[in-house]
Amino acid sequence: MNKILLIVTILPLLVIGCSNDSATLNQRIDDLEKENSQLEQQIKKDDDIIKQYEYSQRLQIDQNQMKLANEMYPWLNNEDWDEIIVSKAGSDRKITVKDSTIINNLYIFRFGKEINEELFLSDVEPYKFTLISGKEKHDIKVVTRNVVKIEDHYFTTFSETYKFGDAFFDIEKYQVPGNIETKIHNSGMVIGSEFNYPTISSFRMQGFAHVITKEGKLLFSKPYITTDLVMDFTFYHFGEKIKLYVYEDNIIQIKDSDNEYWYQIEDAKYKIPSILSAN
Repeated sequence: MNKILLIVTILPLLVIGCSNDSATLNQRIDDLEKENSQLEQQIKKDDDIIKQYEYSQRLQIDQNQMKLANEMYPWLNNEDWDEIIVSKAGSDRKITVKDSTIINNLYIFRFGKEINEELFLSDVEPYKFTLISGKEKHDIKVVTRNVVKIEDHYFTTFSETYKFGDAFFDIEKYQVPGNIETKIHNSGMVIGSEFNYPTISSFRMQGFAHVITKEGKLLFSKPYITTDLVMDFTFYHFGEKIKLYVYEDNIIQIKDSDNEYWYQIEDAKYKIPSILSAN
């Protein structure tokens, strides 16, 4: 009888002990799983850091080996070209620009140092600019917004070189031109009568479009002009020239190939030219 009681007394203790061991084991499993998840996250972070480091190392410019584009290709310093031919990969069309005011005043062909990366993703047109002077001929290919290729070398750019192509290369049929403000916004280049040199800058084009749309009052009929013309600007939009005239009495006139527009802008003779000098 005493032996039976002893066994009955021990059994609950064994059951309780097993139950506690099971709970402890489950808790330990949960802890290990959390630790494993944290380790996996840390490994992923470490991998990302390593990849970023390796990528930065590939892009790093060796100051002792890499040279400025103008040092490698002295012809880039030439300011007396006969013509520049604008073409584009995938198209047979070629546009020849011979206006000396334009082609001999371009700062867009001043490039930075060579870079040693060849995997580029671009969202601009793959233009090619062929610079010609006598029998001398050189090609510059647009790779991205801020990278060009000369022969087998890649260089950073100080400006939006690709916009020169947007100025002259005919617009594609699938590209439907917008309103006049949009055309000015998307123009590749502008030249002002008081600023007799080409300006190629998205920032400047946006400035012109902003003043016209935000501060200009569209006039639905031609106003009676009693004052003199102050200045004029020519925008180059995919092969089309858009003229903007500023008059003394805060009136501006815009003409494209098909239409004429009139706006009234307060202090137009000051606001419009200031766009080219704004920081």
